[in-house]
Amino acid sequence: MQYLLKNDFYTVTVNEVGAEAVSIKRKDGTELLWHAPDGSGWQMQAPFLFPICSRLKDKTYFCDGKPYQMDLHGFLKDTPLMLIHHDDTTLHMSLEACEQTLAQYPFLWKFDVEYKLSDDKISINVTIENRDKRELPFMFGWHPGFILPTSEGQDIEDYEIEFGTDMLGLYGQETRPNASEYPIPGGSYKICEKEIYDRDTLIFGKHHNYARLFSKGYPYLLEMKWSENMPYYCVWKAPQHKQKFLCLEPWSDIPVHKGDGYEQMETKPMTRLPVGEKATYFMQIRFNN
Repeated sequence: MQYLLKNDFYTVTVNEVGAEAVSIKRKDGTELLWHAPDGSGWQMQAPFLFPICSRLKDKTYFCDGKPYQMDLHGFLKDTPLMLIHHDDTTLHMSLEACEQTLAQYPFLWKFDVEYKLSDDKISINVTIENRDKRELPFMFGWHPGFILPTSEGQDIEDYEIEFGTDMLGLYGQETRPNASEYPIPGGSYKICEKEIYDRDTLIFGKHHNYARLFSKGYPYLLEMKWSENMPYYCVWKAPQHKQKFLCLEPWSDIPVHKGDGYEQMETKPMTRLPVGEKATYFMQIRFNN
């Protein structure tokens, strides 16, 4: 099942599975989200990551002394959500803990996502509620991939990400704890494919929850805003993908692996939501039209 949102600027298609936006088109029909044209490489478009971001050693972690298995980026991206409300410009979907999720993640919770089109802005609100009798440990992230137009002569390394401030970034591979800080003059990072491939994922911190992707002299523009409780901004592109796209991902937490053993949920660095409380995450994107 898919749900369609439409206004004078965009047509957005959202999948029942994962509540993932699988298409964002301008009013002229131009696709803005990544799709592997030959069916190879990264097959997703804009999944939500919950209850973990990144991967676990052997897909395994321990909680209360018991082993559990969970795939890359958690199970939400592969799970159908229930429809709560849908009209031309808004969509509300929800998922609660059930037998299938408890087998991977032994906690009670509720996950709500709401899409809204408002003029040339696409807004997403996610609410995670702790319904358990103990604190809820989790990570949350958004993993959208955007097509980078090259038809007018620009290439991927002509693009840059502007953060709007002289800031310190955080370089690091997602599976390594040894990240290093560095200054970005003018608050702008020029895309370097080799650097992304070498480090697997670039992680930026100490930003102002705003990013602008553009290529000087060309019309394409993407603006992103996100809530302060997502302090990390990840930039990813796998080296086997020769096509021109880039994943730009706000995350609540980043993986920190200590030693070579299996991770313990009780001590894994991540968000810990108190009993009965809710965490709300906001993301907004805007393209030039």
